[in-house]
Amino acid sequence: MKPICGARRRLGQLGRTVEAKPGAGRGTRGAVMGRIPKASVWAVLAAGATMAAAQRPAYQPANPAAAKQGSGGTAAPAPVKAIYVDQECRLMPDPATLKPGEKIRRHRDATICHLEAVFDTHHRQETAVGNELERADVEVYEQQYVLQNIYTEPVAFMVEQPVDRGWTLESDPPPIRVVRNMATFRAMAQPGEIVRLHVGMRYTQALKPKVLKSGARGPAAPAPQGPPTAGQYPTGTAETAPPFPAGSPQM
Repeated sequence: MKPICGARRRLGQLGRTVEAKPGAGRGTRGAVMGRIPKASVWAVLAAGATMAAAQRPAYQPANPAAAKQGSGGTAAPAPVKAIYVDQECRLMPDPATLKPGEKIRRHRDATICHLEAVFDTHHRQETAVGNELERADVEVYEQQYVLQNIYTEPVAFMVEQPVDRGWTLESDPPPIRVVRNMATFRAMAQPGEIVRLHVGMRYTQALKPKVLKSGARGPAAPAPQGPPTAGQYPTGTAETAPPFPAGSPQM
């Protein structure tokens, strides 16, 4: 506001000079200034102040995040620490920080990660389709990662699980990405929290179908019904003999 007050003072002095000495000045300049109305001088100075304010650069706070919080906004969340784990529960560095050709150094820490419920099972799967029996040998491999956050801030466990050719993933939750033969799972953990991640894989090898024989694996056929024979009825019930045919000798 100081420049504007100074302009007003100078404008007042200029107005008084114009009114007192209309013809003062060097050459024709004083005569021209003497003929300019006082209101026009005010308008010219006001337009100049407006142009100067428009050309002034916008205010930039030194800390945009703090300014946003002060105005009632929410600052962007800080990045979460990531812990990378391989399929054997070994800790390893962030792959993005490795140089080309650098060897990955892994180490174990059972407090942070260990495996539980490791199973590798095989079974035969059969399905009857029409008159054929489709068969397949199935292998299921599954394991459970037990992950503990020992830090004072939230962390994201990034578990890398290789998937061989022919195998399919059966995990909950599913991986966040699969690149070539490497699946990456993410599990969030708060400070001191223990989380569990189940990863399962299935391999199916189809076998030659088997032709079903007539009546095989079907319901048993009912026994043929014939005329009643002696002793067929329970004891104590009346038996009715069939009538003799016409012309047969009577007993």
